[in-house]
Amino acid sequence: LADRSPDVRAQAASALGRLRDPDTRVEPALRAALADPHPTVRREAAWALARRGDPRAANWAALEPLLDDQDGGVRYW
Repeated sequence: LADRSPDVRAQAASALGRLRDPDTRVEPALRAALADPHPTVRREAAWALARRGDPRAANWAALEPLLDDQDGGVRYW
């Protein structure tokens, strides 16, 4: 999620969303990606957090601010 390319960052976020690994580093990394300057990365991070669906991780609280995102694709997720 730290690559210079937004395409690589978006793909990394998407891949993390498909993992069912309980690694505690995944959730904070995805939450940080919600603030990425590129909308594709924000959208994939939102999808990944929603897909992981662990209510104990406070995903929904992290996703709520994206309802006002300037990009419609981000708001959708």
